[in-house]
Amino acid sequence: MSRAALLLLALLGSRIPSIQQGSPVPVPIEKRGPQVGSVAPPIHLHDQSDHERTLESLAGKQGLVLLFVRSADW
Repeated sequence: MSRAALLLLALLGSRIPSIQQGSPVPVPIEKRGPQVGSVAPPIHLHDQSDHERTLESLAGKQGLVLLFVRSADW
């Protein structure tokens, strides 16, 4: 491996906290966000046509399912 590649690897490695500090401290489940079955806070967002949408406007007779997907390629 070239000296430049080793230097780049050393610089990048110094920016990753988990490498320097060991394992991350676990966060209690109740502090990670809304829990299963809890009521979602009011949300007002605009869609691609610039119409305001709320949870209430999207929910049908049986409610609404929100699915949040975490992706590494956003």
